[in-house]
Amino acid sequence: MRDTAGRLLLADTFRATDWGSGYEWFQEHHFKVVGQGYGIYDKIEATGDLGGSGADDFVARDRAGVLWLYKGRGGHSFSARIRIGGGWGGYGRPVGIGDADRDGRPDLYTQGFLYRGTGDYRSPLRPREETSPYHFWPTAVTYDHFA
Repeated sequence: MRDTAGRLLLADTFRATDWGSGYEWFQEHHFKVVGQGYGIYDKIEATGDLGGSGADDFVARDRAGVLWLYKGRGGHSFSARIRIGGGWGGYGRPVGIGDADRDGRPDLYTQGFLYRGTGDYRSPLRPREETSPYHFWPTAVTYDHFA
């Protein structure tokens, strides 16, 4: 998550349960600043280990439509940004959907397109494929469920 000052925050999130009703929810607790200068991006999304570093990564889209990869280094730190490519401004929010195609690598989804992960930070995404989330989930799922 990012605050209005452009700081990247790590939220300690846990599942809470009301044992009387059985209602469950996720609650954020204790925020830690893990970076500064992220106000230049209009979208930031956790992706899992998209770059193959062994730690969780995230992507960020700047206002010019360029998508950047931040490889996780463990211990809540990230590499310098790596340019994935331009032309992402016409999409809604990119969504890290986990391993949608079950090949062992995380994938990225945007409105109507799947980008399969390669596991290689030098070229972390395969060319886009026009698709629908209906291909991955047995229930009625739309882009709005993620974005």
